[in-house]
Amino acid sequence: MGDVRFSTRLEMGLPTYEELRDHARLAERLGYEAVWARDHVSLEYVTGEDTCLECWTILSALARDTTSVMLGNLVLCVPFRNPALLAKMASTLQVVSHGRLILGLGAGHVRSEFDEYGYDFPSPGDRVRMLREATEIIRLMFTERRPSYEGRFYRIKNALNEPKPTPVPPIMIGATKPRAMRVVARYADLWNSPDDFEGFYAGREELLRACDEIGRDPAEIRMVARLSVIVDRDEAEARRRHERVCQARAGQPYLRHRIIVGTPEQVAERAAPLVDSGVRDFITAFWETERQAECLETFMSEVAPLIRQRAAAATGR
Repeated sequence: MGDVRFSTRLEMGLPTYEELRDHARLAERLGYEAVWARDHVSLEYVTGEDTCLECWTILSALARDTTSVMLGNLVLCVPFRNPALLAKMASTLQVVSHGRLILGLGAGHVRSEFDEYGYDFPSPGDRVRMLREATEIIRLMFTERRPSYEGRFYRIKNALNEPKPTPVPPIMIGATKPRAMRVVARYADLWNSPDDFEGFYAGREELLRACDEIGRDPAEIRMVARLSVIVDRDEAEARRRHERVCQARAGQPYLRHRIIVGTPEQVAERAAPLVDSGVRDFITAFWETERQAECLETFMSEVAPLIRQRAAAATGR
C-alpha cells in the first residue's frame, strides 16, 4: 500500500503572506510531504473570515520561498479559469518549482463566490462536464506538441504549450457524487475525499464502482483523506480549544463533529479506520489560526508516528 504521507492545508485567511510562508517552511522542516492552498476568492461563507489570499499567487511565491515540499491546489475551481491557460500556468509553476506541483481540480460548489465575482453558476451536471473537459485539455497540453480539442464548453486549436512540465504533475480531483467520481476514475492520480468520514466511505464506494465500470485498477488512484484535528496531551484542554473554535465559527456547525479532538492516542485511533481502508495520504487541517505552528509540530511529532504504526500493522496482516 505504500508509505504514509502527511501534508497540511495552509490557512488562506491569514493577514500576511509572511505568516503563511513561515508555516509552509515549518511544514517543510518537519517532514510534511506537501502544503496545500485552498482555491477560494472569498472565505466569508466558508470560514467566516474576510481576508482571503489567492491560490495561484500564493503557490508561485512559495515555489521560491520553499525548497523541497510539494505544492498543491486544494482544489482549483475549474469554472474560474480557462483550462488551456490553466495548463500553461501549471506548466510554468512546475518549471519554477523544479517539479513540485500537485494539480488539484474540482467542479466548484460555493455559489456565493460565483455570484460575488460575476461568474455564471452552471448546473451540477454542467460543472462536472466542465471538469471532465478541462482535465482532458490539461492532459493533452501537458503531453502533446500541438493538440486540438472541441468540447461543449472548451476548445483548443493546435495549442502550443512549451516548455512541457517535467515531470507531468500528478492530478488530484476532488469529488463526491457519482458523475464526478467517474471523472476521478478515468483521469485522476489522486482522489481528494470529503472531510468527513461518512463522505469518505460513500465516495470510496462510488470510486470502486466507477473504476470497475471502465476497467481501471483502483489501486492506481491514491485516496487522500483530510484530518481536521485539535490535539492536546490534556483531553479536557483539547475539548476546551474545540469549543472556542466552534463558538468563533458559529456559521459552521459541522465543525462540532468533523474536527477530531483529543489526545494524540485518541486522534490516531479515530484515524485508524481510514488507515485500515487503505488510505496512506492525509491532509491535515488546523482550525486554530493563531496556533498553526504549535499544531503542525504536535501532530507530526506525536500523532503521525502512531498512524504510521497502525499502517505498518495493517500492511502486515
